[in-house]
Amino acid sequence: MKVIDRYIGRELLISMILGLGITTFVFLTKPMMKLMDLFITKLVPVGIIARLFLYTLPPLLFLTTPIALLLAVIATYSRLAADQELTALKAAGFSLYRLALPAFGIGIVALGFTAFNSIYGIPWAGQAFRNLLFNLARTRATIGIREKVFNDDFHGLILYTDHIEEASGVMEGIFIVDTQNEEKPRIIIARRGRIAPKEQSNVVLLELQDGSTHVVPKDKPGHYQMLKFQNVDLALSVSDPTLAGMMARDPREMTIPELLATIRQRAARGEPTAYLLISFHQRFATPAACLVFILLGTPLAIRVRRSGKAISLGLTIVLVCMYYLLMIFGQGMGRNEIISPLWASWLPNLVLGGLGLFLFIAGNHESWENLHNYVIHGASASDVTLYYLYRVPRVTLHVSPFALMIASFFTVGRFNRNYEFVAMQMARVHPFRAVLPIIILALGATLGLYVIQEEIAPKATETTLRIKHERLRKKKSPFHRTRNQDIWYLGGANRFLHIGLLETSKSEMQEVSLFQLSPDFVPLQRIVADKGRWEEGRWILSGVRIHRFSDGGADVNVTEVPEMPMQLKATPEDLARVEKEPKEMSSRELKRYIQRLAQSGEDTRRYVADLLAKPAILARNFIMALLGIVIAFRVGRQGLLNPMGTCIITTVLYYVLFFLALPLARKDVLPPLLLLWIPNMIFGGIALVGLLRPRPRI
Repeated sequence: MKVIDRYIGRELLISMILGLGITTFVFLTKPMMKLMDLFITKLVPVGIIARLFLYTLPPLLFLTTPIALLLAVIATYSRLAADQELTALKAAGFSLYRLALPAFGIGIVALGFTAFNSIYGIPWAGQAFRNLLFNLARTRATIGIREKVFNDDFHGLILYTDHIEEASGVMEGIFIVDTQNEEKPRIIIARRGRIAPKEQSNVVLLELQDGSTHVVPKDKPGHYQMLKFQNVDLALSVSDPTLAGMMARDPREMTIPELLATIRQRAARGEPTAYLLISFHQRFATPAACLVFILLGTPLAIRVRRSGKAISLGLTIVLVCMYYLLMIFGQGMGRNEIISPLWASWLPNLVLGGLGLFLFIAGNHESWENLHNYVIHGASASDVTLYYLYRVPRVTLHVSPFALMIASFFTVGRFNRNYEFVAMQMARVHPFRAVLPIIILALGATLGLYVIQEEIAPKATETTLRIKHERLRKKKSPFHRTRNQDIWYLGGANRFLHIGLLETSKSEMQEVSLFQLSPDFVPLQRIVADKGRWEEGRWILSGVRIHRFSDGGADVNVTEVPEMPMQLKATPEDLARVEKEPKEMSSRELKRYIQRLAQSGEDTRRYVADLLAKPAILARNFIMALLGIVIAFRVGRQGLLNPMGTCIITTVLYYVLFFLALPLARKDVLPPLLLLWIPNMIFGGIALVGLLRPRPRI
């Protein structure tokens, strides 16, 4: 009996380790991209990058451990059933309960690990991640600042810098909009400056040199105050959660004593505590999912039988989706006080655990964070379903390379494992010819993904934003991917335009202010106008006051004119447009955006790299499918586990290489086209050699 336990347990353990590697890697791709960008472009030390990576693991493992256990259970027991080993064991007197003991043994260990992670690991990692990021922001705050972009990462400030020296952190050509004092908003212009660390818990210091401040009091619109300075220090409060470390802690990242203390304090003040109570009960309910998945997965896996290992992944995804949908549904009901927090937290375990127990006895089947927030806001099930339906194209593009590799791997691996390639070789059929239909299908899938990337995904992303704004968060104002007030726009080289209110339907603007600076960021003039209108392809300003600065800005000469044209090529639609991230744009949109930036004299290197990356990312799908075929050629009768590990390692190496190439391409270290295609050339060459000189395992 111990031999049988070791046999099943070993296969469960290997499958779980592989499943844990796959699922964790899928969730790690986005954090890895950000960490690589910090390392390559911001020169953050490797030690800090390693610590940030370490702190991201506990929350991910909390999510992926139950999923990996479910995948291992389904893959192992379905394989035993497919090979008739379960039939032989049952004939020898082994019951389903007895055969499931190894799974429950590993499940108890997984439960303990997940519970420890929930109670101790996540609070420790969350706080450590926050503290490290905030210290990084204090000492190297320029990591969140981009050149030639209006950055609003600091509370009450909009900061523009013409150039940042990455090694020293010195910024040149600084333009700051300071609205911390709403009655006296001011403009600060400086030739250079740098971020200096300060010991306060939530403050960094910006040291500015050789500049001037400009103030127009709201209660005295005709007055203009300007003060030159050689050196001035500006305290900055970091408000961006990514930089500040999100000092307000999430309940899930509190320790149990801290969470209970917070619940008691809020209850004493008469404030709602349902959300905190759900978080408390969830600490214990989610680890229990390990046992629930075993109860549910084992009897279902036995019925999968010869459907193949590919069905294991699909069945796992279905069960995980069911579990987390029930969890989010229960949390929404609990937060709305329809049911108690206790029942809300344990609802998925009770429902699916009860179903699994029934199947056992009878011997007889994201982004989650955003979803439960939508339930809280009272969004209907149809709206939530529609939102996630429109997210499918973007998610498809994200997972398609690995999915194509796995699909081709399992298909060809099954042929090779059943000696079908040996038969083809005996019939003088080259293995390349045998897998040619799979290669053609992979090419067709890649072309289909091109349509999704260029036509479907951008429009679907726009729709998801509209649904999120109008239906899920129930904003009163209609959704427009435009801006209509408090607009800052770069109107050319060292020309900064501010618009208080923009009415695109009337082609009018109000409260207009235009700064013109010299190449070394000395103020030349500031034009202030009450209104502006778009007529015959140009802007006409009315109620104009022209402030001309002489002697380096020491003297101000004010001239008033009733009307004057403004040299600005941007149309009302251009001013209102909110630019998307490159990944949200099609290639055509991104090309047009790059042309506009180039016409205004802006640095377009980053966006050119993103444009060149689009075909490289698309080609990755086809190359990964070819690699899956080549790896499957080495599959023998011993099973798919070792080659499956090779698939995972290959995928990790490919993504790491690409994550290194993209930031380097954005910085124009080497020709972007060469850098972005290096991963494809390396792995595509390996795939080509493997296809032309295959060595199917006999």
